[in-house]
Amino acid sequence: MSASGSTIARGFTSSAKRSKDRTRNKGQAQAPKSPPKPASDWVGMFLLTAKTMAAAAECVPFPYVKGVFGTVVVLLESIEKVKKNREDLKELCIDTLEITTIIRDQILAHGDTAAVKFMSLCEDLERCLQDILDAVKSLQKEPKGFRDRFKEIINSSSTTEQIAGYQNKIRTLRSDFVLTATMDTNFQVLLSRK
Repeated sequence: MSASGSTIARGFTSSAKRSKDRTRNKGQAQAPKSPPKPASDWVGMFLLTAKTMAAAAECVPFPYVKGVFGTVVVLLESIEKVKKNREDLKELCIDTLEITTIIRDQILAHGDTAAVKFMSLCEDLERCLQDILDAVKSLQKEPKGFRDRFKEIINSSSTTEQIAGYQNKIRTLRSDFVLTATMDTNFQVLLSRK
């Protein structure tokens, strides 16, 4: 029997065994199965992407670039622990990852010159991400007692507004990064034509 045939045979054997176990345990109470991962578990995918880019950023000799990538990882790890307002933070995270992708792509394409051009933008981005991180850490706090739960309900709309404000700041920064990258690319094209 070939290797693939034996693998198929093992698969059939294990499925037949599971079928016997189900019929044998039909009348007995079974332990609840762990729920499948929800499709909205976007944070894990984003975190993996950010960690990969942060590991690559360790090779870049500019601390502000490393700082941005490291802060994005810490932010996503914090969001992963948050239960409240998680979906409100999704667009903000998407925009943040787009910025890190722009930084990575520009550094790969243009080397150190791109990193130097992004210095002030990276510093602004890192400050903004630190503010967002502080806000996310406040979302992680679990309410203790009726009074805290009541405050949480009252403040939920202000939390959503606060997230929207951060979203606008990140979008503005993303636009600045895109503009800088576009101008740099256009300049490189003009130089290559001469």
